[in-house]
Amino acid sequence: MEGYNVKQEALAIFNEALQGVIDSKILLCGNHIIKLMKVIAHNDLIGAFVKNCNKGVSYSNLIDDAISESGGKGLSLPKSQKLFIAMVSGLLYDFENGNRAIETFVATYFYSKDSDTSYRRFCTEVLIPYRDAFGNMFLKGESEEIPENKKERRFTEVFHPEAIKQSAEILTRIRTLLLANNSFNQKDREEYIAIVDALEVALSHSEKEETRGLFIALNRLVATKKNCSAPVKELESLLKMYNII
Repeated sequence: MEGYNVKQEALAIFNEALQGVIDSKILLCGNHIIKLMKVIAHNDLIGAFVKNCNKGVSYSNLIDDAISESGGKGLSLPKSQKLFIAMVSGLLYDFENGNRAIETFVATYFYSKDSDTSYRRFCTEVLIPYRDAFGNMFLKGESEEIPENKKERRFTEVFHPEAIKQSAEILTRIRTLLLANNSFNQKDREEYIAIVDALEVALSHSEKEETRGLFIALNRLVATKKNCSAPVKELESLLKMYNII
């Protein structure tokens, strides 16, 4: 019983830090994410639990699949609690160390009328279920088998250099057109350009599922703008030709 109480105390510390992230505004959530990741790093019980969830699991495969299977709208969350915890823990780590910008991520996959509404969607659809799954599995100490298709994969397909080069040229044109388009307000323009920048990075790193999700988001957001529709269609044709999307 004493061990259970110790786990409850550790979980309470974790939940308090996570609640800070959930209750925050998007522009202020960075410091709360840092505090949460410090709990995971420095609390022995919490850290060991997250490490166990990550054992034998490929985070990159999980997040790519979650993006791909959702069609670029939200995330298709793993049914396994262990995989879900591993994926969201990895995503939060990405936000903390700058591998992903949370503002761009939520604007892309949880798009709403403004950034805070997008962030609220992300918290409701991802972080609150993460909190519940984490607490349930942490206290019960249950383990799950990892499906073969979610385990670490050995080989990663590398995009053709010409596809990356031509895509970068098209994205540069799209970026220029967005900057010149006066029909956007400044906030929307910055969000759209952030998606273009993220797409260029995903292509340069040969991240297929990330590229697919970001292209869907870009196509949905800017293809209706007359001066952007042509290069977006050109980009789509190029990516299809090289079997990237």
